Amino acid sequence: MDMNGIMNIFCSMGKFTPNQTEPYVGLINVASKDIFSRVREDVDLEEAAPRLNYVCAAEAFYRYCLIEYANAAGGKVRAGILSVESDTDGIIIRAKKIRDESLIAASDILTYDREFLFRQVI
Repeated sequence: MDMNGIMNIFCSMGKFTPNQTEPYVGLINVASKDIFSRVREDVDLEEAAPRLNYVCAAEAFYRYCLIEYANAAGGKVRAGILSVESDTDGIIIRAKKIRDESLIAASDILTYDREFLFRQVI
């Protein structure tokens, strides 16, 4: 598991600096361990590392978005002619799409429970 590579991808997904991700190291570790626990036994980890790093970062970023935005108050605030709108649902939906697409792209190197299904809408 290449934690530096995963952290760099996570930083780019969230537009973080490396220092800003320090509070999320535990979250990234847990998400990465979950993904690596699903890697098929016959997979060459060195060869699959770039895709696994991306999947781990996407899973961590999705979890981060759920934690940060699930309870955030969305909506619109107006002050005179100034209007600010929050799109917390959209952020979570986009993070889920990134995560789902990365899982689909890595489906040949990951294993899943029988109940787990991939679905891609075109």
